[in-house]
Amino acid sequence: MAIDRVLTTVQLERRGLLKTAEQMGLTLVERTCRTRVNQPGSLTDLTFVLDRPELAGESSAALMHWAGLAEHRFRTKKIMSEKGADWRLLDLKGRGQHHLPDAALRFKDGHEWAVELDTGYPPATIKAKLRAASATGYTDVMWTTTTRSRVVSLRKTVTTLDSEGLLPGLNSVMVFYVDFWCLDQKYGLRPYSTVPVASRIELRRARGRGSGARVGTPPSSAPGGSR
Repeated sequence: MAIDRVLTTVQLERRGLLKTAEQMGLTLVERTCRTRVNQPGSLTDLTFVLDRPELAGESSAALMHWAGLAEHRFRTKKIMSEKGADWRLLDLKGRGQHHLPDAALRFKDGHEWAVELDTGYPPATIKAKLRAASATGYTDVMWTTTTRSRVVSLRKTVTTLDSEGLLPGLNSVMVFYVDFWCLDQKYGLRPYSTVPVASRIELRRARGRGSGARVGTPPSSAPGGSR
């Protein structure tokens, strides 16, 4: 909880930790959220479990964003452990750079991967965020979405931007589908091509680590096969 800030009761129940959270007396907040903001039919009643009581004043979108990032971290913790990466949630309030990512993985050699949670961004925002990650110096992007079809559709966006030379600093974009609202994880990380939940898009040109701008530098302007 100290790392993720917010989880849903569904996520805790999946992991067998809901009773423990209740015994700890953690703050609960009930909200009705659109888990895929571009799909009106995705309205879902959720109960969020908060690390700190003051988070109860945050918007439903913020709580949902943290829960989605927590699910991403849980799903990819093996990758992070193997690579020795540190997880950082980024607070963008007051920074005036809304295209910076939601979280980042920092590696021992200093390079970073960007982590983005997409609950239904319009195409222009997706392109701007990918370009910003490249221009800011991130070497790879872990793009997490609550819209399962986007695992496939994002490939075209990434490859088009790369062919136009607009992602010069990136080595790959990894796309993941996450669900933090259904107790039955119907689309878990399974290798069925008819149920895409993860994809890695390797970009055309081989790039060395750190080939982009230094991480934290404001953008100058606005993953090969599925697996």
